[in-house]
Amino acid sequence: MDIIGRTIANRYEIISKTGVGGMATVYVARDKVLNRDVAVKVLKDEFTTDDEFVKRFNSEAQAAASLTHANIVSIYDVGNEDGIYYIVMELVRGKTLKQIINEEGALPWKWSVNIAGQIASALEMAHKNNIVHRDIKPHNIIITEDGVAKVTDFGIAKAVSNSTITAFGTTIGSVHYFSPEQAKGGYTDAKSDIYSLGVVMYEMLTGKVPFDADTSVSVALKHMQEDPVPPMEINPNIPKAVNDIILKAMQKEPMARYQTATAMLRDLAQALKNPDGEFVEKEDLDDGLTRRMDAITDDMAKNAKSSNKKKKNKVAIFFENHPKTRVLAIIALCLIIFAGSIAITSAILNANSVKDVQIPNLVGRTEAEAKAELAKYKLVYEKSGEDYNSEVEAGKVFEQNPVYSDNYKVKEKSTVSVKISKGTEQTTVPKVAGMTYEGAVAALEKNKLKAEKIEETSKTIKEGIVISQETDANTTANAGDTVKIHVSIGTGVNQVVMPNVLGKTEADAKSALEAKNLVVKVEYKENTDKENGEVLEQSIKSGENIDEGTEVTITVNKLAEMKEATITINVKSLTGGYEVPDKENTNTTNTTGSSSSTTVKEKKLTVKVGEDKVYDKKVDLNSTNIQTKISGKGTVTVKVYVDDKELSKDNIKYSYKYDLISIVKGYGTYKENPTPMFDINIPTKNMTNGKHTIKIQLVLEDGTLLESVTSTVTIDKTIKSVLNVDTNLKAVVFNEAKNIYISGWKLATEANTKLEVYIDDKKIEKNCIKYSYKYDLISIVKGYGTYEENPTPMFEIDIPTENLAKKNHKMKIRFMYGDTVLKNVEFTAIYGNRYKGIDVSEKNGLVDWGSVATARIDFAMIRIGYRGYRGATLVLDKQALYNLKEAKANGIKVGVYFVTQAINLDEAREEALWVVSQLHQNGIKLDYPIAIDVEDSGARKQGNLPGRADLLDSDTRTMICKGFCDVIRYQGFVPTIYSSKSWFESKLNYSELSKYYDIWLAHYTDDENKLTDFSGKYHMWQYTSQGKINGIASEFVDIDICYKKY
Repeated sequence: MDIIGRTIANRYEIISKTGVGGMATVYVARDKVLNRDVAVKVLKDEFTTDDEFVKRFNSEAQAAASLTHANIVSIYDVGNEDGIYYIVMELVRGKTLKQIINEEGALPWKWSVNIAGQIASALEMAHKNNIVHRDIKPHNIIITEDGVAKVTDFGIAKAVSNSTITAFGTTIGSVHYFSPEQAKGGYTDAKSDIYSLGVVMYEMLTGKVPFDADTSVSVALKHMQEDPVPPMEINPNIPKAVNDIILKAMQKEPMARYQTATAMLRDLAQALKNPDGEFVEKEDLDDGLTRRMDAITDDMAKNAKSSNKKKKNKVAIFFENHPKTRVLAIIALCLIIFAGSIAITSAILNANSVKDVQIPNLVGRTEAEAKAELAKYKLVYEKSGEDYNSEVEAGKVFEQNPVYSDNYKVKEKSTVSVKISKGTEQTTVPKVAGMTYEGAVAALEKNKLKAEKIEETSKTIKEGIVISQETDANTTANAGDTVKIHVSIGTGVNQVVMPNVLGKTEADAKSALEAKNLVVKVEYKENTDKENGEVLEQSIKSGENIDEGTEVTITVNKLAEMKEATITINVKSLTGGYEVPDKENTNTTNTTGSSSSTTVKEKKLTVKVGEDKVYDKKVDLNSTNIQTKISGKGTVTVKVYVDDKELSKDNIKYSYKYDLISIVKGYGTYKENPTPMFDINIPTKNMTNGKHTIKIQLVLEDGTLLESVTSTVTIDKTIKSVLNVDTNLKAVVFNEAKNIYISGWKLATEANTKLEVYIDDKKIEKNCIKYSYKYDLISIVKGYGTYEENPTPMFEIDIPTENLAKKNHKMKIRFMYGDTVLKNVEFTAIYGNRYKGIDVSEKNGLVDWGSVATARIDFAMIRIGYRGYRGATLVLDKQALYNLKEAKANGIKVGVYFVTQAINLDEAREEALWVVSQLHQNGIKLDYPIAIDVEDSGARKQGNLPGRADLLDSDTRTMICKGFCDVIRYQGFVPTIYSSKSWFESKLNYSELSKYYDIWLAHYTDDENKLTDFSGKYHMWQYTSQGKINGIASEFVDIDICYKKY
């Protein structure tokens, strides 16, 4: 029947045919009510003629429609119209598992185990709702484009298997995947699905089914009679644990298989963690009933043979001679024997009637309850012993033999043995800190405990030695518990031998040190006994073992250069010169006739550099440009002598200004005022701060006061300084793996300042402060000195903590000038967990993770993907795989987050499984949690309609978070929930979620030390979206603080 173009139930418009199966034809249709594409499966005509089948089909399909699970194709509607029986289902785009196997052959084991786990998870949900599939095969498993497995045809298979066998005399389905009990046509239950899943796993990992033959009957017989070839013999890449899981699932006897999908799912998850482990347990089938029979002897065997060779009697001879009579006699004899056998059987049954009874489930009952329950069924109670059991409380049955199973029957008066629980076994945690790792494991195992190894670097603890244990020694623990022990891997840094570079040139020394990955710092001093450029000293002795990256200071000889200079001497300015008289007055005489005194015009000028004379001549005292060359190394002292008298060093310096007399007339001549200009320079070193009176007086040589000027000056020798700590810290957090780290800058109006660091009022003597230069700081922060006074204003304080007591410490940073404290900052170093991280996505561009690592970032939460807020497609973040791999390669721990737009529980679980599949497929191991990011899509801010999940109510959002997190936790990861303060307070049930899951809070204070006012507890805190970190391509990045050690 062609129904393309037809609308069923006035709702589903049939668009195209997409497939044909043994029972039905599948169409793509448009749901005109919900405006979405769906799949419509229409049963073939031959199935609609059987009323019993149709009735059962409707009943089972309705039951399957109640299943909501990320790995089950959802059934939306069931009905019939004009003889068309149909099921409306979720439209899944992808390939069947059978298509993938046909295209690729044997599949990777991790991928296959992940898919098997998803199928088992679907079966677990169905079986808990009393729905058995009965036709699990690769054809009924669709793998979406995102790697999610979807099981289809729940309910239909049961309707077929229970009805069509009698209606049509055949079994519909694929015999290659049948369980032995299905092939026999016997009773089937959840364990039949487990057998079929084992066959599917077998085919995924080997590329072929375990049993094949020319006819279906031959295949069915092999399922009942033959053991499969172990899959690892076909594909050696299959791990032992996975091989064991498949063989256990495919046991012929249902009681020998996994009893539940949950048990199989548990082993699948364990196989991903421990693929070569021997944890797959065999089911105990011994029913405790012993049968006794005599051994068969040779004589017995001979007698049995001879009894078949008796001589012929007369009756036999008669029948040989009358063959027709023999036929009639045989028929009569058969009737007599048949009637007799019925009578005899009836008599035996009436005389010795022993009934089959259902074996009860005794697990969890007390001894008294178990005895009473067995008595009801006329069964015999036997106690086989007691043992510890962590799942069943003391005094109750935790194991029975035969084991309980639906419809499993035994004869009345059979013995049922039980084991009684002694409760959870307690043990004492031994002290293992200081032991070798192997010794610690042995000590823990001796006390029935497990060890989890956490590797850490340590500069003080030898490699392979236990640094600490997370569970305190001598505390009580449950047997089987895991104790986390931190084991040293040494420094984690390669060590090198310090070379001898003394006597080498600066270039050769630097080359030798840098070749060993050492950081070279060069200082200079002069030693005239050594060659220029020769290394005089090295800060670390040769032959010592040191870490790569250690700073080594070398002192290089730097001889001062011989320099020449020309100095100009203004003799007139230094001596006052002499007055040149007018021509007409050149030879005047006094009235007495005697000649006037002669003016001195020349004197000897001597210039010394040190003690060496470089100029020694008579010069005209009015000379202003006497030049001479001087030479020397470094700083030289030049002394000037006139007539062997060194010129004055007084504080007052006089000088000449040629036009002053002509401008200021009436106050003398140049002769009277040869140096009228003066500078007064008074040192203030010994003066106190405050106001001082300065008096300048003009006096004659005889002491006569001519003029006096008084002035007030203020002396302020206070050093201006500023100390800035970048984090404005009130407290810092440290632990064994996290140093105390502080950075900032300092400025002062005096040179030679320094920092001092104190812990608990004790000064740290070892060098933990690194100073550096910032080119623009002085120009930005004005008024606090110059670059000459502050050559290295930036600082970093990095204090190792491996030997620091595990408690809070009082910290102090002092800014010092000599013994004077310029500034003082005090804070607390808190012992605990506090890790700094970022969260990034493709929106942050291409991240340089090497640069990020240098910014002291401990972890990164990386967006792995999101669901579209319109089309609901699951999308992989374009930078996710690059970010995850490169971050880990640079030593940064990683977690992931997924931005949800799920609108129901089914979609939430789908998102979780999609995330897990991406991690498994790409071989990515996480250090931090998997987060579900719950927030507004932002569609309305862009002027669009709300996103598909924007208007959900609080209860639905909370259910979605729980569904996502439960799947993540079951898959072996740590889940967490990310949302804003306002959403946790109004759009999610925070109190319900915080009971079971970690919380990642977004509330921006833009300062990691200005805590949020959110009243609830949280494990991670996103405190800013405006962070700046080296290596991030975008302008800003989100920065987070984590308070939990994952």
